Amino acid sequence: MNRDLQLVELRPEIQTAIVQEQTSDLEAFQNKTLRPILKFQHQLLIAYFKKYITEHHGNFSGLEPKAQKSLISNALKNDQSLQQHFRGMVLGMLTLEEFDFFSDHRAELGKRISQMISQRLSDTLVKD
Repeated sequence: MNRDLQLVELRPEIQTAIVQEQTSDLEAFQNKTLRPILKFQHQLLIAYFKKYITEHHGNFSGLEPKAQKSLISNALKNDQSLQQHFRGMVLGMLTLEEFDFFSDHRAELGKRISQMISQRLSDTLVKD
């Protein structure tokens, strides 16, 4: 079995709303590729961020929910190393064809990945 097929088979299926014909290629890639990868990598993303917080910011759980969300958002915006580690966790799960598409749209998809990871971290780690 080749690598691309194995990677696609690892990904969980995600129920999405009916895809409209006007869906852009970027949005389709986000829904078909990035969301399943992020769901598959969820535990690793959470574990990595918890380790990052412990090493760089101390007591995350002692912060107010608003401050926790702010810390998550700011860390993903301002720490290039953190961004690259998270991006690597996603890129390593792409097929060659998907990687080519990502490479052609690196800036926009990088932003989308960061936003989706930020939301995922907030939803999981912040208790309102």
